[in-house]
Amino acid sequence: MTVNRAALQKALETVSPVVGSNGNGSVSEHFYFKTDTIVGTNFDSYVSAKFDSGIKCAVNSKKLLPFVKSLTSDNVSLSLDKDVLTVGFGKVKAKFPTTDFDSPWPSMDDAEFKPFPFDKERLNACYTVCSQFVTTDETRRVLMGVNVVSTPNGTFMQATDGRRLARLKVADTIEDMEELLLFPSFLALMKNEEIASFAVSKSFVAYTCKSGNIYAGRRLEGLYPNTVQVIPNTDTDEYSKVAFPETVIEHIRRAMIVSPESAKFEITEDSCTITCQADGNEFTETIPVAASKAVSVIYNLKYLLPILKANTTMYIAATGPGMINYMDGVMVLMPLRLS
Repeated sequence: MTVNRAALQKALETVSPVVGSNGNGSVSEHFYFKTDTIVGTNFDSYVSAKFDSGIKCAVNSKKLLPFVKSLTSDNVSLSLDKDVLTVGFGKVKAKFPTTDFDSPWPSMDDAEFKPFPFDKERLNACYTVCSQFVTTDETRRVLMGVNVVSTPNGTFMQATDGRRLARLKVADTIEDMEELLLFPSFLALMKNEEIASFAVSKSFVAYTCKSGNIYAGRRLEGLYPNTVQVIPNTDTDEYSKVAFPETVIEHIRRAMIVSPESAKFEITEDSCTITCQADGNEFTETIPVAASKAVSVIYNLKYLLPILKANTTMYIAATGPGMINYMDGVMVLMPLRLS
């Protein structure tokens, strides 16, 4: 069968992020040609890319995609003979062994697909921020996910690693929406897709796209922490409203050269002195600010940087969580202890 090379490449590229490469021939290391789709799974995520090949087989080779990308022809011939898939055009051909493995599909038998309730650009913007706030600590697995929850105040996407929190409004309140906890890597797969509908089962959530592609992701198990209780009341006397200059990112990055882990901020009503030291090196810089009151605090700079990138006006307390307002939600950062 002759197919369009660019379309084949695009389908393989869509599926490739969930195809493993450990070399042990497991189910998760195959491209599954299923007549009118190409499928891949790593058991946390499943991707089905629309592609009409007329072929049904499983190819255990990550070399298939780079070979297709190397071809310069507009079209590619595909043929399956005696468990071997031949790919090429003209005198250029490569052969890939196949197996009879069948890709697992998450059990969505009881799930009902409904119209996708989110604005995709807004969802992507919230995901881009929240994905930076999840933990990489395997012992706190529930915090490795991005949480989507609908409340009477709106539908929020949130993530926390226990030191900082992003809780951003994705949409207005969505009635009867089940709370979701998903791997950020799964949400990243659909970043360039126009989602049409979604369905939720006990262990998976699935999305259909206008491209014809389908994505399914495993839901993380566990009770997500009550993040609302850590959002501070910034109207108390403890808090100072501090407006940093737009150049604050430049100043923070300069301080991080000396110490990315810890810096002290001595804030008066019109200035902020940043000091840090590490390995015998010291850094001091004073910048102009507009603050409602004086306050001293210590922050981890690598955590502070993305927060100030979002909003340079921050509510700061010496021992309470620092906070900014962003996207109808908040970002919160716990301070380090003053010494």
